[in-house]
Amino acid sequence: KPLACEHIALQAMVIANSSEIFPAGRKVRVFNDEWFCQLRRLCDVSDNFLDEGWSPDDLVSGGGKGGCAMAFIGSDYIVKELSHGDDASLRAIARRYYNHVSRGDSLLAIILLHFEVVETGRRYFAMRNSLGAGPFLAKYDLKGCNDDKTLELFGDKLGASCSTGKIAAFNMDLVVTPEQRNEVLRRMRNDTEWLMRNRLMDYSLIVGVKTGSAGFVVAEEGVLGRLPLVQDCQDGSQVAVCVGIIDFLQRWTLYKKAARAIKCLEKNKATVAPTAYAYRFCEHFEERFVSKEAPSRA
Repeated sequence: KPLACEHIALQAMVIANSSEIFPAGRKVRVFNDEWFCQLRRLCDVSDNFLDEGWSPDDLVSGGGKGGCAMAFIGSDYIVKELSHGDDASLRAIARRYYNHVSRGDSLLAIILLHFEVVETGRRYFAMRNSLGAGPFLAKYDLKGCNDDKTLELFGDKLGASCSTGKIAAFNMDLVVTPEQRNEVLRRMRNDTEWLMRNRLMDYSLIVGVKTGSAGFVVAEEGVLGRLPLVQDCQDGSQVAVCVGIIDFLQRWTLYKKAARAIKCLEKNKATVAPTAYAYRFCEHFEERFVSKEAPSRA
């Protein structure tokens, strides 16, 4: 099992004092950058992409239960502070993660840098924003369980506890073409199998729906870490359903097993073992992704 010898992986991890990377102007240590720098090269992202335009003081709660603080850097990148467990998980899986996502057919969010601010000892990672630029008609954080939520609807932010938004998110249909449905489910099955092998769970499908004139997301098509599912509308405009898998660093630990026991009476809970989580995730989205042929233009 990949994480069975995690202590060996942590001993072998690369921790280098960076002399060229200064996120928000801070002196940092970078972790496993022999892998993350290769992802930056694949994404044509500079090593200094985080040097300006944000501060650790800008980070705010992402709104989820137990979520760590995060900040958007324009529409391209997201910086998140790491919990101790997520930090250890990312250090342990970095090489396997690179090998998986660098093939170019993964829905997993693309992590570009893992670092510690020397002055504070706080640890962060930076990832590509899977949804790209807005505005969005709607944004959802979906797990296929009681934790599903609507994040944004017609420009209005909704709280994670909004009951109407949670019900709508769990039952919503994602309308795509038959070819798009086959492709997104193929990628999802590959990703959840990888996550299952690495004993990871509690991840989400982030979904953003936006519309614009023909070709408005052409720059995002074929970009590593982004999958806009674009359809033509009868009026000549287009609608894009943008998707990605996020928050995939939580391991199945004794703490998670205890949480499952405490929530034993809760139906359809998020805290289940990685194998059960992966199967439920795929089964749910096989139902929620609905194929429909694009309308012909008059």
